[in-house]
Amino acid sequence: MATQTVTRFTQQDGLITIHNNSYVPERSVQLRNGWLAFGGNQHLVLFNPAEYSHSLTPPPVSITGFS
Repeated sequence: MATQTVTRFTQQDGLITIHNNSYVPERSVQLRNGWLAFGGNQHLVLFNPAEYSHSLTPPPVSITGFS
């Protein structure tokens, strides 16, 4: 059995916010070119997951101020 990986992309990755559960899983598909298409009640999102890095190491954090 082949192992597959699921990657969760969020608003922090630049995706739009989905309000009021308008995302419809039955209207989602992976296109032949690898892009993902997500259908909603009032929108369509085309997303290329290859444009995003999959680093498991979190970026360095520096605190620049405190109040």
